[in-house]
Amino acid sequence: MKIYTGPIRGAGRRFIGRMCVWMVAVFAAMMASGCSEKEDFTVSGRIEGLVSGQVTMYYYAQGGMKSVLGMAVDGKFKLHGQSASPTLVTLITSPSQPPYYVVASNGESIEIEGKTENPLSWTVKGNKPSKALADFVRDNAEAIEAGNYSSINSAVARYVTSHKSDIGAAAILVTRFHVPGYEMLADSLLRLLNIDARPTAVMQNFGSILGRQVSSEAHSDLSTLSVYAGPDSLVRMTPSRQSYALVAFTSETRVGRDSIQKRISLLCDSLPVRRFRAFEISLAPDSASWRAVVNSDSVAWPQAWVPGGVAAPQIARFSVPRLPYFIVCDSTGHQLYRGSSITAATEEVERRLGVKF
Repeated sequence: MKIYTGPIRGAGRRFIGRMCVWMVAVFAAMMASGCSEKEDFTVSGRIEGLVSGQVTMYYYAQGGMKSVLGMAVDGKFKLHGQSASPTLVTLITSPSQPPYYVVASNGESIEIEGKTENPLSWTVKGNKPSKALADFVRDNAEAIEAGNYSSINSAVARYVTSHKSDIGAAAILVTRFHVPGYEMLADSLLRLLNIDARPTAVMQNFGSILGRQVSSEAHSDLSTLSVYAGPDSLVRMTPSRQSYALVAFTSETRVGRDSIQKRISLLCDSLPVRRFRAFEISLAPDSASWRAVVNSDSVAWPQAWVPGGVAAPQIARFSVPRLPYFIVCDSTGHQLYRGSSITAATEEVERRLGVKF
């Protein structure tokens, strides 16, 4: 085989010239594309009253839940995430403060401003869905702070009905609607939203969890449950061993924990274990987070942790829609109460046993 090494003339020279021009154009286009598209999003904040400490950001992307840790210095922080499509971002700035919610995707910069003394008055700049979330919280701060679920759900329903094509409406439905007792309304509002207004990463399985909530499986009888309680230790909940049991599913935050412990302690301290027992199951993202919370507790009921959160095989059948969440059952495992109210859960036990504490 001979390789031609002589001069290039005529058509050959014109062909190579055109190829060079084409390659330069392609390279320039690639460079322009790379410069114009950011590969991440940022969430920054300035929270008055938040001194220094860890800030955690959770969001759903690439088929799984992501977490990003950062530090606040003098109330300021900045975190980076990656999501090609809009995703719902949960930001935990302090165990004693409610979370912040925004919607973000690659190329966006979201800025949060707030005050620890008035955590529901935060504002957001960056995109319309995030601003809608913050505006809704401020406009309904009184009902949210009071836990007036009826009023909150009515406000969510009004917003979704008038913003069917907005991603912000989907985010408000997911983060602010109180589903237990309002499952059918939640299902109706979900169906009102346009398909484009409810990206998977924003809905975060809201539809599938709701579907299980309205199904008969979610209300089926409880059977024996065994979960991790420490090295070489298990907690086993068997319905037949007591007249009534309360299973509390909790997170790693301490928000509302004092009131939960107070209500459960009233029952545990006043009733024998053959009549009532409580079981606390943490769905914290890791055992270290769980330990950080329970090590400061001194409670009379078993505490355990399940890796994998609400999707864990042992927990998925309970269809836990949010945290905290409580289930009361009798000795046959029949569910008597499901919901997010510890007051309603303990009052159900008191009513069944004919006592009042």
